[in-house]
Parts: sequence; structure tokens; C-alpha cells
Amino acid sequence: KAATEMQRIVRGMLRKRGIERLFATKKLQIRAADCRIPSVCVFGSINMDLRAESNGPLPLAGANVATTAVGTYSQAPGGKGANEAVAIARLGLDTHLIGRIGRDDMGRFLINKLQTECVGKLSTSNVQQQEGVSTGVAVQVVSVANKQKLALVCAGANGCISEKDIAIACELLVEKQVHLLLLQLEIPTRAVHAMAGQARELGCIVALKASPLTSEMLREVRAMLDHPSVDVLFVNEFEAAFLAQYPVKPLTTVADAEGCAEMIFARWPLLRCVVITSRAGHVLHWRPVTHESVLKGNETYWFSEEEARHTLKLVVPRRAHDIVDVIGAADSFVGAFLAALCRGLSAMQAMLWAHGAGSLATLCSGAQEAMPTLQELSAYLRLEVPELTEAQLMLPLDLDLGSMPSVVGGVPPELKPHGMGLMQNGLHLGALRADVSCIGAVGDATGSAVRLELAKLLSEVDATRHTPVQRAHECWKLTRHLAFKKVLRLLLAARLLLAATGELPPLSPPGAASSRAALSDGVAPLSSSEPTSPAVGGRQLHGLGRSATSACVLSSTEVDVLRASAALISHNAAPSTATGGAQNAARRADATERADATERADATER
Repeated sequence: KAATEMQRIVRGMLRKRGIERLFATKKLQIRAADCRIPSVCVFGSINMDLRAESNGPLPLAGANVATTAVGTYSQAPGGKGANEAVAIARLGLDTHLIGRIGRDDMGRFLINKLQTECVGKLSTSNVQQQEGVSTGVAVQVVSVANKQKLALVCAGANGCISEKDIAIACELLVEKQVHLLLLQLEIPTRAVHAMAGQARELGCIVALKASPLTSEMLREVRAMLDHPSVDVLFVNEFEAAFLAQYPVKPLTTVADAEGCAEMIFARWPLLRCVVITSRAGHVLHWRPVTHESVLKGNETYWFSEEEARHTLKLVVPRRAHDIVDVIGAADSFVGAFLAALCRGLSAMQAMLWAHGAGSLATLCSGAQEAMPTLQELSAYLRLEVPELTEAQLMLPLDLDLGSMPSVVGGVPPELKPHGMGLMQNGLHLGALRADVSCIGAVGDATGSAVRLELAKLLSEVDATRHTPVQRAHECWKLTRHLAFKKVLRLLLAARLLLAATGELPPLSPPGAASSRAALSDGVAPLSSSEPTSPAVGGRQLHGLGRSATSACVLSSTEVDVLRASAALISHNAAPSTATGGAQNAARRADATERADATERADATER
């Protein structure tokens, strides 16, 4: 009701300004023949981020303890709205920011910083100053020693967003012909709802980053999706489960994220796109409109004709790497995704841009300072996705079947018409989904035919040059979830079994004398001249440059157990299929591990 009342007031304000006459003559429509969007409007929060770090523990509630612990203090521009505006502008799009700051020193600092950021690309002329209220502040107190963190957000001027700001935004959308509006939830939710509804009346595409999502906001956000007022929805693994009332909280595996996305699509069928970020990988569910609806003038459109024929489901895996600071990474992800779509790129390219920008943002401290430029993003993606060319990563593509590398077997049928080119086979996807049945779905044949097919799938690499075993290991490192460990052990057992039976080269861990053994997965060895930690824009990319030989690091005991299981199965048990042998090997390894754990517990007790 509050949002509806705000919309009624906004319409009255626009009527007085004569803007209502433009509704009929300048109603925003994106032609089917022109998929590019020249400019974006971000309607959201502007904050100052204050951060205090200490190498000692945080004091308990109510304690006032003098401490000699060494600490550091820093302040930097922030706020989800400002962060996303900077992320989009740095990637080359004209961006308009609408929000509020206080008439104080922090507000003046923030507006000056934004005005010097991306000169010619980021406009702050519609940012209003609020009398009598301070600029919004986000305070973080971090204990480096035990990784504890306390966070407090003071909305300040962000909480004063009103009908006046919505009217200014609507006038901007019409006069500047802005086709995309991006919203978040750090300003009053009723204002977000009213702005989304008004923008949809103007024919604008509306994207919502549903963060931060609290129980008080839940009803309003669901009402926005019911109307509908949102085309594109971004949520993380916690927000998605909370919004959709998914039984698993948080979403750990890609299978959970895919199931939650399907629930969201089922509940809100007029949503166009859902992007869920999770610890193992990012999931995109995309429901493009048809050309017929565009020609009738009922829908906006920004997809290629090929993409409009199919509902698209896509998974972009994450990589474990050293993280400096996660503040602003989600905002960088959202900004890069929308920037790619506005430049006419495909859904797969947009997800790769988002993944790359989000990863780069974690390699620097601060929020806006960490947002990558287009050159930095291009350099990173060439390292992260070496199987794709720069043109396939950065330029609009004609999405026919020959435009990308061929898609290997095991990929869901809905990906194949798009030629999506992430080169994931069924075992790659099974590793991401923590699906232990993936190895049992290799084929209907038996005996040597299954072993040959399984050997082929285990040796194939995806676009990031990861085999299924390496992909399962990345997921295990990222989440430490037992479901991924089970899949990793199963795939390793199958790999060792096939090495024992001759279908694949044998595995020999280098540095056998050490207590830890790196188990190579049969990919070409790394050249000694290749840098192990390349740098992009001053950011050290630990772990990249070795993607061709990403090794699964196991204890020497685990390697011995898996080898013994594979040898026993291949020489004594004489299995009829590799699938059953691999499963038996995994069971034997689990049993041995449980016995070892019991023996260690008994020894500790003694």
C-alpha cells in the first residue's frame, strides 16, 4: 500500500512537470534489431565505509577493555548503489546515479570522489543533499586473529529517499532514454517497490540485487515480484533460500542453487532472469521473450534471436584463490553482468564477465577501488578461461553452433542450441552439483565400452582447463562440504581404476617423500618458464597460470588407500564395468578411512 501511494504521488508530480505527455510519445522500447543499451540508471545507496582491524580478539558485549593490540583504521567510498554505478561505468557504459547524501564533510568527500571517478561515464548530477541528516555510514570492526567481524549500517540520508527522488529518476529515464534501471535494498523498500513499478510503466528493464534481505523486507520484495516489477533478479545462496523458502539453507551445491532457481521461476513466472551466486559456482536461469511479443510491443527485448528460442540454464564454476577483501565483490559481479548485456554480449559472456569482475574485486582492499576496468577484466578472463579467444570473451557473437568451441557430451540439451562453449561434460556438472550418480550415467553399454567412455570424460577439460577430478577438488576447497568430498573420492577412485586397467596413464604423485602428495590428473605438465602467479592491474592472481595442471592435494595415506582399492578391484574383483569398480573403490576407501579414524580416537583416549 505504501509503494502504491508513493507511485500515485509520483504520477502527480510528473503530471505537473508535463512528463505525462511523454509517456505515450517516448515510451521506452528496445527494438528487437538493436540489442545494445547505451546507458544505465542506478537508484540506490551511497555510504562511507569505515573499517577498523585489530590483531587481538573483539571485546565481549558490555566490556570496556583497554588493549595494546595493534590495529589499523581506514575509510573508503561505499554503498551498494554507488559501488554498482562505479562498476558499470568502469566497464565503459554511461551511468546515472540517483541517491542522497548528507550536507556534511563525508557527503562532500563522496560526491567529489564519484565525480572524479570515470570522468565522462558516471553522472552524479541527480544526487540530492539532505539537510539535518548525516551521510550513510557502514562500520566494520574486524579481528584478524580469529576472523571475527562486527558490522553496523547507519542509513542516514539513504533512509530519506522519497517521491521526489523517484520523480527525478522517471524524468531521467524518459529524457535520457535510459533503458535499464538497477535497484538494491539499502534504501527504503517501499521506495524501491514504487521505483520499480514506475520504471516498468515506462517500458524500462528493471534489475534488482535483493541485498541486504531481512525478514522485515521479505513481504515487500515478494510483492515486487508478484506484480511484476522486476525483470532480472540477483541473489546469493542465503538470500535465494530465504526468498524462495528453499529447504536447504544456505545453498551449498550447484544442484541446490538450480533447484532454488526453478522454485523462484515457478513462483514468479514473469521473471525474465535469475542469477544465484553460491560458493561452488554461479547459476543462471534465463527465460527470454519471443520476437512475436516484441513485435506486438508488449515486452522489452535485449537477447539475440537464437537465445530467444530456448530457456537457458548455465553454470559458471568458481575457483579457489587467495582473497584480500570481499567487500564490493557482489556489486562488481552485478555491474559486470549488466554491462556485458548492455554491450550486446550473450548470457554466457555476461556470466563470465560477472565471475571475472567479482573475482578481481576480492584481490584488492576496499569496494570501489577494487572494481576492475575493461582492460583488467579482459586480461583476467584470458587467463581464467584459456580455451576461449579474446573475441569470444569480449565481443558480441553471432550465436550459431559454430561460433564457440564444440560442446562435449553430457551437457544438458538446453545448452546445445546456444553453442555455449564452456565445454563442461556430464562429470564436470556432476562435480559442481555434488551428484554422486553422475559417474553411473556414463552410458548404457557395459564392460570396455563404458570404461573407454569414462576414460574419455575423465580426461576432458572444460573452458578453464579443469578435468572433472580437478573441478570436484576446487568445489571441495571452496566449501569443505562432505558431499563434494564424496564426489571427489568417487572420481579419483574411477581415475585410479582406469589407470590400473590401462585405459588412462598411471598416476604418480611428485614429491612422494613429503607428507602431502599432489596427485596429477593426466594433463600436460606445466612449463618451468610459465609464471605461477601472474598479475593483472597490480593484483596478484595466486593460482592462475597453473590451470592446466590443477592438482588434487591429498594426504599420502589417502593416495595409498585409493591406489590399493583400484589395484584390488582391477586384479582380484574383475568388475564388469568401471562404474561398479569405482563405486566399490570409494566404499573401500571410506571404510578404511573410518577404521583409521576409530584407531586414532582409541589411541588418543589411551
